[in-house]
Amino acid sequence: MPGPGRSRNFEKPKDAKKVLRRMLKDFKAEKVLILFVLLATAVSSVLSVLSPIFLGNFLNEIIPKDSMDLSTSPLFEISVTFDLTIKWGYFFSKFGVLMAYYIISALFSWLAEFIAVGISAKYAYLFRDRIIKKLDKLPLSYFDRVPYGNTLSVGTNDVDNISRNLQSIVTQISSGITLFFATLIGMFIYEWRLAFIALAVLPVTLIAVMNISKASQKQFKIYRNELGILNGKIEENYAGFAVIKLFNKQEDVEKEFDEVNVKMAKSDKQSQFLSGLVWPVTIFINNVAYVGIAVVGGVIGKLGTMITFFTLLNLFTRPFQQVGQIVNVIQSVLAAGERIYSLLDEEEEVPDKESAISDQEQIRGEFYFDDVYFSYIKNKPLIENFTLHVNAGETIANVG
Repeated sequence: MPGPGRSRNFEKPKDAKKVLRRMLKDFKAEKVLILFVLLATAVSSVLSVLSPIFLGNFLNEIIPKDSMDLSTSPLFEISVTFDLTIKWGYFFSKFGVLMAYYIISALFSWLAEFIAVGISAKYAYLFRDRIIKKLDKLPLSYFDRVPYGNTLSVGTNDVDNISRNLQSIVTQISSGITLFFATLIGMFIYEWRLAFIALAVLPVTLIAVMNISKASQKQFKIYRNELGILNGKIEENYAGFAVIKLFNKQEDVEKEFDEVNVKMAKSDKQSQFLSGLVWPVTIFINNVAYVGIAVVGGVIGKLGTMITFFTLLNLFTRPFQQVGQIVNVIQSVLAAGERIYSLLDEEEEVPDKESAISDQEQIRGEFYFDDVYFSYIKNKPLIENFTLHVNAGETIANVG
């Protein structure tokens, strides 16, 4: 019998489209809340773009081109005696608007996360409820051919995987798409010359992130597969501890465990190292763009414009920094969903006939088995032509 982990792929679903359709169908009852989550993340992303643009306009407004001539700045007031005073009312009004952008953006972001967590928690609850009800209806043949570790992993690890990652998928995809287009449009409207500099690094960022993500994803799949094998071995070894001791197989079991553990540790190290490269590589590419923005912005002569574009460039590349992680998470969730649906689609046990004995009052003191046939799997006989008479008080065991 194959151990858990070898009998299934732990990360990549076989039919991602089919699983996605079924998951979306299950989410149909929560479509209003999901639409609100998408709207809230979109509003938060748009405000994240508007706030640096407002800040840049404010700085360009209060900082005169001639730094020695403060009379042209609306922030300062010069009296006839050349006394310089700051218009605090003007300053705090602008500062208040900027803080409103930040606070409302953070509020919508928190609200979207809060609602998404509730949706995923409810989804996990419904899955667990459906799984436990399904297990009560499955025939013995299912438990004979499927290791306990597999079934346990589906009901715990796979459901938890969906519960943990579902809200991040919804919020990150929505915010990433909105942030990308909002930042792109904002940059071209605000200063198209600097926007072309920021856009020039996009192909380099995409190529770097895609290659790194592809390599890390491969190692991540290996890690998850070895983790499933390891969990299966732990469950089987503890369940069969007496048998292992009886046949003196401790050293063989420890050797197999160590081999899987070493492979898992190696793939985990490589996947974490590769996925960790996304951030420093994108930062390096961004720094090159920062230099170009600083040079062109210096020629234009607007400090606020440069500061705004430094912030917008960081927002513009943020979705690409999340690509590698979110792709792995999506595949992991779809694979978990596929295993859950596979369990829920298992053929259920044939209901008992109406004439079947349902209480102990009808049980007599002897049993007859006359030419009984039994098997867990069709075309794979287990018991054939079995005839037995058991008298009251007798104890008979069929071993094999």
